[in-house]
Formats: sequence, structure tokens, C-alpha cells
Amino acid sequence: MPEALLSLESIRAGYGESRILRDVSLEINEGHAVCLIGRNGVGKTTLIKSVMGLVKVRSGSIHVAGQDITTKRPEERARMGLGYVPQGRGIFGHLSVFENLLMGFESRRVPLPGSARKTWRRCTRSSQRCATCGNEI
Repeated sequence: MPEALLSLESIRAGYGESRILRDVSLEINEGHAVCLIGRNGVGKTTLIKSVMGLVKVRSGSIHVAGQDITTKRPEERARMGLGYVPQGRGIFGHLSVFENLLMGFESRRVPLPGSARKTWRRCTRSSQRCATCGNEI
């Protein structure tokens, strides 16, 4: 069985005294897409922010392609290729969807595997949205 691209093991995280995530484990293999759904307030955003290093993990571990990133700073994680698009309109409205995604690639110090456009096409069926301005979606 191939090594997981992203692996979370027994993650505990939260804000201040609030415990939001309690022993969350997850594995995502290369080439797989995962949808994280749930009611408001159940920890979806906290989980993603924990992976990105924006919320400190109290216990547990996060691995990307076998490398432990649990204690890495957010900018180190971004250089590894991890990205986070927050909900809401925290985008550049005058740029296309594709250009907004390219902004996330700017922090990488190593070339992307394959072209960014090829990566985009793998991630979506609707490449027409790629040219749409961010403020039009």
C-alpha cells in the first residue's frame, strides 16, 4: 500500500481553553480527493488550519509524504506546497481563478511537478471557471 500523501494521527487542537479537535485521524493518498463536510462549529476550519500550522496542534502528528510537519511554521508548510484558501472573499477579485491559484504557488522555492495549468486541469472539470474573475464567482 502506498504511503499517504497527508496523514493526521490523533490530532488535538483548539483555541485557548476550547478543545475543538479530539483525536482526529485521517489519511489521504496521492490522486485522491477528499470532501470535509459537517455542521457549523464542528471543527472543519480548525482541522484545515491545524494542517496549515495556523492553529497549534496540542497533541498528535501531521505528516506530508512521510515527513513530520507538526511543528513546522506555516511558511515552511507553504514552501512544501500546502495551501489554504479561506472561506469568504479573501481573494484578489480582479484576478482570474487561475491567477488566484498561482498566487499560492509563489511561495514555492522549488518548481512545481508538471505545469500549474496541468495541475489545475486535474483538479477541476470546469476549466472555463479558470478564466472567470474571482469577484464574479
